[in-house]
Amino acid sequence: MGSEGLFNAVVALITMFLAGLYGVYVFIALIIPFGSAKSVIIGCFLIFFVCVIIAVELVAPGPLMENVAMLGKFWGMGFWFIFLGVLIISTGGLGLIVTILMLLWGCVLVLFSLLPIGGKRPLFGSAGGSVSGSAA
Repeated sequence: MGSEGLFNAVVALITMFLAGLYGVYVFIALIIPFGSAKSVIIGCFLIFFVCVIIAVELVAPGPLMENVAMLGKFWGMGFWFIFLGVLIISTGGLGLIVTILMLLWGCVLVLFSLLPIGGKRPLFGSAGGSVSGSAA
């Protein structure tokens, strides 16, 4: 595994960890309390988004990548993390930590897209071809 492969693996693992942490927080904060049907529905959508992020980072399945191609690039995943972080802005506790981590990692991913470091690739290949491209 070359340095680019190692870099992509580290980025993918951090991305999946933060997505999983986000999913756990959403489950704890929105679904378990069952405050309203609206919060449960929103929580289910957010957990679906987490599953999409993890699928893209692991294998980038072809049919999925046709619909969410932006997640196959650093800038797309970065803006997606920023978007998800803004959706759960919280003022304290685990929610604040998750919000800050999501926003920071989103900004880091957007910065990666500006560097000449090659394209973002899934950990275990792609069913529908490779995910290529990086900057601009």
